[in-house]
Amino acid sequence: MRPNAGLRIRPVSADQEHPEQSFTEAAQAVLARALAEGATVLMIVWEDPSGKVTGVSVPSSGALLRGLIEALAETLAPEDRDAE
Repeated sequence: MRPNAGLRIRPVSADQEHPEQSFTEAAQAVLARALAEGATVLMIVWEDPSGKVTGVSVPSSGALLRGLIEALAETLAPEDRDAE
């Protein structure tokens, strides 16, 4: 059995319910939601058990990936941008 294969998470859905899902089910649900909402660009970033962080974008583009990361940072921590 793979490490963390039985990992359970509790993602918060848009309606604030807390259904218990496997990590795979939660990731598939997020992707399905993005596609259903008409996503034109996707970015996924993950950390493996060793701590290595990897990011990719669809369509594949280093500049796009950097831009999405900056947009995400502005969304998650807008006060950091205001200090500049």
